[in-house]
Amino acid sequence: MAAPRKFNVFAGSETGLLKGVNTLTNKWDNINQIANADKENEIRDICSSSNFTNELYFGTRSYKVFSYDIREDCIKRVFQLENRKPNCKALKTCGENIITAGEDGIVKVWNNNHELVKEFSSGVTLNNNLCCMIQSPDTPEIIATGGKETDLKIWNINDSEKALFEAKNVKNDWLNLRVPIWVLDAEFIPSTDKIVTSTGYKQVRIYDPKVQRRPVLDMTFDEFPITALSVCPLANNQAVIGNSRGKMATIDFRKGGVVNIFKGLAGSIRDLKCYKTEPYVASCGLDRYVRIHDYKTKELKHKFYLKSRLNCLYLNESCSEEISSKNIEEKMPEVQSNNCKENNDDEEIWNQMEVIKTKRKGDILETGIASEIKKKRLKSRK
Repeated sequence: MAAPRKFNVFAGSETGLLKGVNTLTNKWDNINQIANADKENEIRDICSSSNFTNELYFGTRSYKVFSYDIREDCIKRVFQLENRKPNCKALKTCGENIITAGEDGIVKVWNNNHELVKEFSSGVTLNNNLCCMIQSPDTPEIIATGGKETDLKIWNINDSEKALFEAKNVKNDWLNLRVPIWVLDAEFIPSTDKIVTSTGYKQVRIYDPKVQRRPVLDMTFDEFPITALSVCPLANNQAVIGNSRGKMATIDFRKGGVVNIFKGLAGSIRDLKCYKTEPYVASCGLDRYVRIHDYKTKELKHKFYLKSRLNCLYLNESCSEEISSKNIEEKMPEVQSNNCKENNDDEEIWNQMEVIKTKRKGDILETGIASEIKKKRLKSRK
């Protein structure tokens, strides 16, 4: 029997395939079978079980949930919470309960037997969508939602009759026109009550519920929607953001500006995750790559092409060791030696080929029609 595969980075794809990456061996593999790939099972979110540290849940757009055991490397359970549209947008766990959020803004809580316990509306209006639902790392029963024309709201799932906090839109612009709302991603800043959000109108905002309903910081980045963000745990005053054009940068909340800009990315960035113990950030998106950068030095540590457009990430830091480029450097000489052998073989093949000399455009070849034309010209001169 084959030994269980070990992965420390997981990525969910649009085709419904969960992909595992091992940054120590520089290898990756599909966890579920390729034959089961289906866009109806597009993976929208990945989270860990609250009761079992080695169990992952990955939720699909059709409300089908897969339970994956990291230690045994197998999918243990597959269950359908419901079958309806609009599609599922986010999946979280709280104790034995599972929390789902649909694109229509309906948040539902399910028990261990997959029975509906509670549901409430996050306030999404008609013809608009919920774009994100996040969970507080310190208090799992606290969640936050936001979307198109639905500003940030904080909820307690145990008492969901009224939101704990409702953000207020910023003041009108210089033309006295209302500023549109489009919250694409958000994250709780660790060890604080603050929340940072990114919008479809290139804005990054920080909210402090204890101070005011309007953002305490409002800044912009580039010219395109900011689709993903992740707060740097080792520097709570910084975050990594990525937009729909593949631009990724580190911003500083105190300076209100950009610190670093990363290069080499292409396509919309769908998810960002910062490591808790090391200054690294993992990214994935529509270019099908998972990249790991050092957000302090901008150095690219790892890069994996996973063959499918990617939606979400999960970092399994419990079995992860320090990320370094030693494995890549050790493999480089082997790659170079193989390349040299291939180059030598190519040179032998080229040397054995017959060299065909070609004349310039002004020269006339002495064969065929050209020679006959030349003879006629010589006769006419005589």
